[in-house]
Amino acid sequence: MKRDFDRRSEPTERPQERPANLCIADGCPRLWAWSDSLGAGGRGLCTHHGRADPHRWPEISERLRYADSIADERANHAPAPRLSPQDKVDMLNALRGLFRRTKPDHHKAWARDLRAREEAGEQLTQYQRDAWREALRAADQVLSRAHLEAAHDA
Repeated sequence: MKRDFDRRSEPTERPQERPANLCIADGCPRLWAWSDSLGAGGRGLCTHHGRADPHRWPEISERLRYADSIADERANHAPAPRLSPQDKVDMLNALRGLFRRTKPDHHKAWARDLRAREEAGEQLTQYQRDAWREALRAADQVLSRAHLEAAHDA
């Protein structure tokens, strides 16, 4: 039986040069976990190759080597530089400035924008009109309740 020539199916290492604890599939970087029923001298397949058809082994080996190279790159990245105490304070002050500029009811800005668009003469859908009116009505009720409670407590 003649095997089709495929460059990827050619072994990258000779089987005798590979450590005994590696998968017997050519080029696989994983440890073997499945016993080889063909009698490979106490060696076997990794779980990836053991569950796949032999004609897919080169592709699987290539993907495993690629995944290992990505993992190595991530592991070898230098950690982020440590921030000085002054840098931390500056970052916190910048964040505090952002929060001070926002109004407490900024989550209703979309409703105020729709109201302004309608007042400017733009045609809104019925759903848009109902939505902004309901949202601002609810916000007004919450504010009026808060003012009543504050006046009562005073």
